[in-house]
Amino acid sequence: MSDVEPLMQAIEENRIRICNLRFTDPLGHVRQVAIETSGLDPALFTDGLMIDGSAIPGWHAPTEPDPVLRPDPSSWFIDPFAAQPTLVLFCSAAEAGTGHAYDTCPRSTLQRSLEHVQRKIGADRIAVGLEIGFSLFDDAQFDVEPYRVGHRLSAMEAPSAAGLAYQGGNPGHRPVPRHAALAAPPPDHFSDLRSEVATILAGCGIQGMTHGHGRGACQHVLTLPPTDALIAADRLQLARYVVRSVAAGYGKTATFLPKPSQDEHGVDLVMSVAAFAAGRPLFHGSSYADLSPLCLSFMAGILEHARMLAAFTNPSTNSYRRLRPGEEVPTVLAYAANNRTAAVRIPLTARPDQKRLELRFPDPLADPYLAIGATLMAGLDGIDRKLEPDDPLDRNLYDLPPEEHALRHLPRTLDEALDELDRHREVLTGDEVFSPRMVDTYLTLKRIQSDEIAAIPHPAELRLYWSN
Repeated sequence: MSDVEPLMQAIEENRIRICNLRFTDPLGHVRQVAIETSGLDPALFTDGLMIDGSAIPGWHAPTEPDPVLRPDPSSWFIDPFAAQPTLVLFCSAAEAGTGHAYDTCPRSTLQRSLEHVQRKIGADRIAVGLEIGFSLFDDAQFDVEPYRVGHRLSAMEAPSAAGLAYQGGNPGHRPVPRHAALAAPPPDHFSDLRSEVATILAGCGIQGMTHGHGRGACQHVLTLPPTDALIAADRLQLARYVVRSVAAGYGKTATFLPKPSQDEHGVDLVMSVAAFAAGRPLFHGSSYADLSPLCLSFMAGILEHARMLAAFTNPSTNSYRRLRPGEEVPTVLAYAANNRTAAVRIPLTARPDQKRLELRFPDPLADPYLAIGATLMAGLDGIDRKLEPDDPLDRNLYDLPPEEHALRHLPRTLDEALDELDRHREVLTGDEVFSPRMVDTYLTLKRIQSDEIAAIPHPAELRLYWSN
């Protein structure tokens, strides 16, 4: 039985009236077009639905043929927030007429990456797990005008509002709220909110999640268990939607900005990767930390190209306010077993099927399709070139002595990461997995964002230099 048949059956049994076709644009934004199910034709899943590509930044010009949205019939869920009975399908974009994958569609790009990497390393499954952080506030206000720039965030958990006790960290480090990480109620005010998020996601097909309070005030963590890479990316987009919707229902506002407050270390997106062939874990072996030689080369490729990967895994100017030395964030391009201060960590496990790599530097603004796809291509380059990683660093990398500051670090700015992507794009564009147009489009759109931010005077800048 094809995936379309149970989908059509679910539409009939649940009396679904509307079907939302969701897709992701080159900047990671989720967009959608709605169709009535009374006119839903099974041919939609092969022919697709034509949309106005010129309305999407980085897609077709008005003089070029429009793309079509091709729904994935296995990706459906019933929208828990819609007023009308509504079903949602994730879509990839394709060229009208030819049916070829659309070259600037992030989801299509990940599909090409998966097919390419699995074929090259002899895998039939690549599993990805995601742990996403987010922040909850009571209110968020912004002013970005020619003569008025600023913002104000209010939250019951903010130190000034809640009167939280503080404890000092290492010299030079900012203090963090005492016992914030994995706090229990009543100090954790939002356990019920997160539980509602988890319950709704379970109803959408995501089972086995965990959640907890983050390290700082207003910070929260939601863990999505490992699954096939494409499904994992879809689920992350779904999780963001549910978190924002549930927060709004509680009268709160949720953000996935990595560092919305200067007094907190920020939130992250921890990405785990594993590969399998006929159920056999390809990353398990007898080398360091029970890794296979293939896994070590895969990891070496990620570390070799991490500065380029940052353009996708840390895609905003705000990302680099979090990635600063002294912020207790993994910025040193090193690896180690169990060491949470390293950019790549090998978690402890006694089960070969759970042997995986854990990337700890990405942040929640990452487009999951491009971030996962680029990570796989970087790892494949390490395998193709038979790269070997340097020795592991099994100590606290947040407190490196001065003589070791020359170790490779992640970029300090978005522009620096984009420059790295521009210089090393061939790692992605080989065999046209990432199309040259995809990379060019992404660079152009991200540089526009960076230039826009750079042109706005910062309030702290005015305070610092006003009277000089």
